[in-house]
Amino acid sequence: MSKENEKIYCDNWGKDSKKIDDVGLYDWMESLIHEYKNVLEIGCGCGYSTVKLIEKGHNVICVEAASENIKRTQDKIENKFNKKVKIINERITESNCYAIVKKLSNEKIDLVICWNPGGGNMYSEEERQEIMSQFIRDGYPYERITEHFFSYYAEDMIRSALKLGNFFNADVNIVDRDCEIKNNFGIRNDDVKKEFNMDVKKVSEKRGPFCENSMSSYSQNVNNNRIYYNSFIAYNIR
Repeated sequence: MSKENEKIYCDNWGKDSKKIDDVGLYDWMESLIHEYKNVLEIGCGCGYSTVKLIEKGHNVICVEAASENIKRTQDKIENKFNKKVKIINERITESNCYAIVKKLSNEKIDLVICWNPGGGNMYSEEERQEIMSQFIRDGYPYERITEHFFSYYAEDMIRSALKLGNFFNADVNIVDRDCEIKNNFGIRNDDVKKEFNMDVKKVSEKRGPFCENSMSSYSQNVNNNRIYYNSFIAYNIR
């Protein structure tokens, strides 16, 4: 990916994730998984979620596609805790899950999390075509991929998290903006049981700030002003 596209994406997601952090949503997310000590985070973003996990006593390993996000995450952690965490710089997909597992073969993983999956908009059109080709090889329907690329990009992250949960015999926690996992796209609740032999339980839902990088948002009229917001839905899968 180009450095320019990556920086624009990271700047935008940095603003969104700070808003999420400022209203306490990362505290809420962490409260749902507090019992798990060793966490594999799929997509650390700019580090707000990772800092919250460490702050609450978790051991964290991350997988993150954007090198700029990794830099910002490590900077936050080093400034606050005077240490760094292990971050694998790769775009995780269903196709490369086994390679990720090999890199983590000596690690203890109790839980795999994927909070607010996304990031497809940091790629150029040419790179998106390459990613869509990979999706087609993995069995996604061509017509829907071309129409809903960003949703399928997030979908692939969720499916990868489920696959890693199976590899490590670990539970999985997903927090997604809107959508039942994912009623309109590749994963449906029944499919999780059929494909991954795991059960999905919706555990909590919170209204949160509108995110510029979100493909789904709601609005309502408040005192004659239209207010936009996101609905954050948490699932435990085990």
